[in-house]
Amino acid sequence: MSEEVTVYVDLLFFVNAVINSTLLYITYKITGGKISPLRFFLAAALATVYGLVVCLPAFSFTLNLFFKIAVAAVISLIAFDFRSMRIYFKNLIIFLLVSFGYVGLITAFQYLPFANSSFYVNNGEIYYNLPLPYLLIMGIFLCLLQRIISDFYKRRTTKEELFECHISIGGKKADVCCLYDSGNFLRETLSGLPVAVVERSALKKILPEEAFRETDLFETLSKNPAFRNRLFLIPFKGAAENGLLTGFRPDVFMIGEKARRAVVAIVPKDLDRNGKYRGIIGRELCYGE
Repeated sequence: MSEEVTVYVDLLFFVNAVINSTLLYITYKITGGKISPLRFFLAAALATVYGLVVCLPAFSFTLNLFFKIAVAAVISLIAFDFRSMRIYFKNLIIFLLVSFGYVGLITAFQYLPFANSSFYVNNGEIYYNLPLPYLLIMGIFLCLLQRIISDFYKRRTTKEELFECHISIGGKKADVCCLYDSGNFLRETLSGLPVAVVERSALKKILPEEAFRETDLFETLSKNPAFRNRLFLIPFKGAAENGLLTGFRPDVFMIGEKARRAVVAIVPKDLDRNGKYRGIIGRELCYGE
């Protein structure tokens, strides 16, 4: 026997908007991606509108599977910067796993005495008839779980997070211990190369002496033949400051035994007060993504 279900579209939109925004936010945090407000809004809006398929006549299994995969692929493409197919598919899989995790938590509520038969499934979408606080609590629970896991891994500063980098230019070489930071997405605008941020003092073996006396580092290095045609001005924006960093493209940039194409941005201040590391590198330089 078929059972009639009343779907309140306004509630459907509101709940989907909250849930999808939460799922995207958690995915951003897990992948270490930088949130773009516009892309975030567009991806969440698409996911929310797609939830209306729960009101349509049932699709065939094949058609439903196709739409689900296609929409998830588009959402992932909108929400996250496309840097490579590998990263794209990784972000897509994480987004799907986070979504499945949330659905699993919510679905578990049907086994509670006060919430039996509290959702309706059609075309792979779920319309929840649970009280709104329960839905929001599950979203908050997932955010807290993600935060606890992230904090746990941040506290585990192991040797695996520190990499020995070798930088060569003009026949001179400097060895720098660099920290892997998943939030470092800095790129040189013209070449598109990833940027390694390194303390000026750590580059003493390859920088000319004038670089430590003059205030205009870019002008000083432009007079040196080894750096003249390899210089860049790299815009950056941080939590407390923003501006331009002087950078150069070395002859060789290696992480361990692996050669990488990179630009080295020079910062005048110490990056770690304890001196444990003197440079910062991102995901692409560490893992070649």
